[in-house]
Amino acid sequence: MHVPLQQKAIRIVAGYSINAALLEDETLVTWGMGHKGELARSEAMTQPDADGNFELGKTFCYEPETDDEGNIFLAPKEDVIRDMFLLPKAPLWDNALPTLKKIVVGVAAGGFHLLVAARDPGQAESKLYSSGLNNYGQLGHGDVNGKDVVTDRHKLTLVRTTTSMLAVAVFYVGFMYERQHSD
Repeated sequence: MHVPLQQKAIRIVAGYSINAALLEDETLVTWGMGHKGELARSEAMTQPDADGNFELGKTFCYEPETDDEGNIFLAPKEDVIRDMFLLPKAPLWDNALPTLKKIVVGVAAGGFHLLVAARDPGQAESKLYSSGLNNYGQLGHGDVNGKDVVTDRHKLTLVRTTTSMLAVAVFYVGFMYERQHSD
C-alpha cells in the first residue's frame, strides 16, 4: 500500500490496527483502522454518542444496500474508510493549544494503543502521552476498571511528565523514567 506523506518518515511503527510515522520535522501522523482511539483523532472523525463513546465501527464505515434479490446487506463506504482511516493525519493532543506544535521524540505502537514521547517547543524535558484501548489500565493513566468498563483514550493524553524510554507489547505498554531526587 502506498502511504502518501508530505515529507520523509524517520521512524514508522505498527500495531494491530494502527500505524504511526515520526516525520523529519519531528511531528507525528497516524493511520489504520484505529476503532479504539489508537489513532488519537476520533474527535476529528465523528461525534461521540450520548454516553461519550465514539462509534468508529460498522455504522460509521458501512451503509445498508440492497442486492438484486432484495436482500439488505452492509456495504463498506470505501471513500470514508480511505479518507478517515487510511490517509496519514496528525493526532489530537489532549489539553493542548491548537497552535502549539509538539516536538515528538519517540513513538511506539501496541496492538490497539499508541505511546508518544513529546516536548513543547523551548522545553528540554519530554512528556509521555498515550491513546487507544485501555480496558486494563495499560495506557498508564492509573485507571484500572477491568474488561467490563472500557475507558479508551481518543486523544494523546498526558501520562507522565518525564520519560526516557518507551516499550509496547501487543496488550501492554511500558515506559522508563528517571526519578527526581532532592538533597
